[in-house]
Amino acid sequence: MTATSKPNLSDLKIDRQAKTGDSGNRRLVLIAAAVLVTLAVITVLIIGGRSAPEVEVAVARPAATGGATTVLNASGYVEPRRKATVSAKITGKVTEVLVDEGMIVEEGQVLARLDDSDARRRYEAIRAEREVANAGIDELQVNLADAERTLRRIQDLRAQGVASVQDFDSATAAVDALRAKLRVAQASLEAANAQLAVSAQDLENYTIKAPFAGIAVSKDAQPGEMVSPVSAGGGFTRTGISTIVDMTSLEIEVDVNESHIAKVFPGQPADAVLDAYPDWHIPATVRTIIPTADRQKATVKVRLTFDELDPRILPDMGVKVAFQETVEEGAADTRAQSMVSQAAIRNQDGKTVVFVVKDEIVDRRAVSIGRTEDWNLGWEIDLGLGFFGPAFGGRESAVYGEMKLNKAWSPGDESLLVLTSWFEGRRQEGTFRDTFTNTRLTFYNMSLPLQVLVFSAAADGGTRLAPENWLYLGARDGFRGYPNHFLAGDRRWSVTFEDRIITEKSLWGLFQMGFVAYADAGAIRRFDTGRWSKTYANVGAGLRFGNLKSSHGSVLTLTVAVPLVKEPGMDSYQFVFGNTFKF
Repeated sequence: MTATSKPNLSDLKIDRQAKTGDSGNRRLVLIAAAVLVTLAVITVLIIGGRSAPEVEVAVARPAATGGATTVLNASGYVEPRRKATVSAKITGKVTEVLVDEGMIVEEGQVLARLDDSDARRRYEAIRAEREVANAGIDELQVNLADAERTLRRIQDLRAQGVASVQDFDSATAAVDALRAKLRVAQASLEAANAQLAVSAQDLENYTIKAPFAGIAVSKDAQPGEMVSPVSAGGGFTRTGISTIVDMTSLEIEVDVNESHIAKVFPGQPADAVLDAYPDWHIPATVRTIIPTADRQKATVKVRLTFDELDPRILPDMGVKVAFQETVEEGAADTRAQSMVSQAAIRNQDGKTVVFVVKDEIVDRRAVSIGRTEDWNLGWEIDLGLGFFGPAFGGRESAVYGEMKLNKAWSPGDESLLVLTSWFEGRRQEGTFRDTFTNTRLTFYNMSLPLQVLVFSAAADGGTRLAPENWLYLGARDGFRGYPNHFLAGDRRWSVTFEDRIITEKSLWGLFQMGFVAYADAGAIRRFDTGRWSKTYANVGAGLRFGNLKSSHGSVLTLTVAVPLVKEPGMDSYQFVFGNTFKF
């Protein structure tokens, strides 16, 4: 008989060796499965990535025709060379106006008449006096002819010894007296004719005529109003009847920055585009350069004539002008044939190529790149040296110097990196005074349509600065959420990020509208503590207005900025109008 042992709880235990082996196998299986799934996903992505990529196609714009390239752009207005506000030579009351706006008038055409009743009476009186003078001459001529016959008879009788000497002398004196009276009467007649001519001219002055052929662009007087060649009688007296414009003398007047005037010369071809017709290109030619400059605007006036006039061209229209440089005869034609985006240009095997799509076939073509627009990627260095002292009106003697450096790089087709640095100061009494240096690095990215991303970092410093050259943290110095002249010092750093959005909307044809959002941050080494301040920052947004009529390309902003780091008593926001960056 076999004995059976009772169950013992101590015999119930887990075989951990067997458990570990099964778990390790399952972990390996899971890892292998995960790897296979990952490889499968990568394979699918690679295979899917081999599908036909989306190709962006852009149309190449034809370059300017006529063998010319644009060297300068400017804006201005259409101005007539012959324009006159026609007025009367005398003061009088208007009785009739025969012209209206838009009417075509010829030279000498009557435009208006004034009240000539008094002048006409004076004219009739003088003409009557002339008729009296003329009748008196006729009477004297009859009497003189009779006296001359009497004198001849007495001469015959005296020859026969019948007439006395006294009779002869009396007849001769009568003839001489009548002849003298006739000369006086003839002079009186000439004076009467002269007075009549003056009176006729006075009467003519009451009729206002067009000085040249043209179109009336304004009607400035109405019947019953008083007109005068001078402003007499305050606001109740008109100085003109109508303004006449010779439409055959229309030309363009633009202001060119004096630093670019060397690019313009008489006879230079140009391409003009009216703001009212942006797709209409009108050939024009430089007629003259006005030999004087505007010291306030630093510009020189240039006038251009249209190669062919058109009825759509009207006075005072806004116009943009592209001055062109022609290819000299016999010189190699290096002008651009087409204009494409920089994003379409590629470098392959050391060659510059573009891909041309024709009949759904892509063809690679080698090209040569001409001039790129808007940016100078070279080095630009300006040096200046001066001296001032008592001989020039100063109280002390010192040597003054300045240096400016600019450099730009193009890291990509849609990016630009600009470095600007400048130094200025003076050497006085063996030491440097009022010296100042600034370095700014700005990055532009234009990969998004109608949008520009800008990042800028700057560092400023000075030594023995004059009060007017102290550094500040404030709206005027780029910290737009803080008041002007906030925290003065001699060292400063700042960074700025902006998102600029450009629209195709224009305001009155003068400003191109856009938007901007930005953030500024920086710190300054303070005068009062000699230590660096804490970092101040602000954010803001607002509107941008690009000046379409300026040859400087200036941009104004109207924004609201909010300081992120506030001091006691500081406003919660700042309205900022202006611009701290040069665009």
